[in-house]
Amino acid sequence: MSNTPRKLTRQQIAGISSDPRVVRVIEQLIDTANDAYDMAAAAQTELDVYTTPIALDIQIRDASYALPTTPTVIMPQTVASQRGITYDPTTGIITLPQARQYSTFTVMNASLSGNKTIYTYAEINVGAGWVASTYSGREISVSAQSDGQVQTVSRNYFPAGTQLRFPLYASSGGVNLVSVNLPGTTPGTVIAPAYRIMIAA
Repeated sequence: MSNTPRKLTRQQIAGISSDPRVVRVIEQLIDTANDAYDMAAAAQTELDVYTTPIALDIQIRDASYALPTTPTVIMPQTVASQRGITYDPTTGIITLPQARQYSTFTVMNASLSGNKTIYTYAEINVGAGWVASTYSGREISVSAQSDGQVQTVSRNYFPAGTQLRFPLYASSGGVNLVSVNLPGTTPGTVIAPAYRIMIAA
């Protein structure tokens, strides 16, 4: 609420007019103005909340990370950037702080022999337990000839407090996610991490 006084004092109003009808009108106008001030302050507070950047960037920076062949929640250990969103690297659980539209990006560098498929999807908990997000599935075909970076992108509305986690697995063994030094750079100076999840709102 505003710190502005709700009314002028009787002495101040009396200094304006001695007519009680005028005094009542002035009191009502002051109350209305203060109410409008409080509404504007509350709206500004809400606007500040929804214009504050929210972001998370978590990564697997291992030289090589072998993908499992059954759905397994991925748990990146490196938090590259974090603002507002909570992440637990021991469980892979991401907690979203506000009801908003969130953009989610996953990026991975696959290395393998032959032809394989990488699968991933989202699991969501809004308070009643974990469920698979029905249409979040991604099926990514990769081959030895197409080693390199693959990406997924989605944009979804989530209520405040929603928890997310991301299972990731391959159609068969022998698929590794690898961190790569970019060609033309000094090793260790510019690296594409093996796996990366980025969320922003």
